Amino acid sequence: MFELITGISDLALTTPTADWASVMSIPEVKPDLSSSFAQAALRLTTIVAGVAVILCILALAVCGVLIASKGLGNARVQEGAATASLYVLGGLVILGSLTGIAGFAIGFKIF
Repeated sequence: MFELITGISDLALTTPTADWASVMSIPEVKPDLSSSFAQAALRLTTIVAGVAVILCILALAVCGVLIASKGLGNARVQEGAATASLYVLGGLVILGSLTGIAGFAIGFKIF
């Protein structure tokens, strides 16, 4: 059936005849972070991301206290705290991803 549609008798992957490395030349781009604006932007981004992570951790702690104390006698508070804790965890995942992407962009090495 495959041969009738494509005219190829085998399912092996074929490579183009031209070498892709010689056809496409991608320049290596490295950011120049020596300007004062770039340093200020990195410092401001670091401060904003750090404050956001601290606020998320504090919100998660408040949600944990409300869940552990059974909503201070109110089931709606406990349900809201459980829902809010999921949102906070999602926020922490997004902040961690953005921080990792920013670190990769500036060449930050952990190990």
